[in-house]
Amino acid sequence: PKYLSYLFQSAFYTSYLLNNAKGTAQKGIYLNQLQQMPIIVAPIKEQQYIVKEIEKKLSIIDESKREVNRILSRSEQLRYSVLKKAFEGKLVPQDSTDEPAEKLLERIKKEKVKYENEIKIEVR
Repeated sequence: PKYLSYLFQSAFYTSYLLNNAKGTAQKGIYLNQLQQMPIIVAPIKEQQYIVKEIEKKLSIIDESKREVNRILSRSEQLRYSVLKKAFEGKLVPQDSTDEPAEKLLERIKKEKVKYENEIKIEVR
């Protein structure tokens, strides 16, 4: 049963069913189409081997997904940590001669207003 399940989930059978579906609003496969559909039946030992290999690969994929999710979670934690340190001023050594952020913002606002006023004068 697992062999047939994997077989019918394969790209070949998915494509076959999609390409042979009939109808406009709701496509479907008719019984006579299913009866004519080729089914590749391997010997039982080969089926067991194929199922074993598929499940081994699926297990590897699942483990890879878990690892990717773990890494993404860790990178989000690191991102938060870096931003926190940056806002606390602990990301780089501080220079005591630098002006405080409040004064810098105030200076930038004044320069912006001055620049906007100069543009208005030139446009008129």
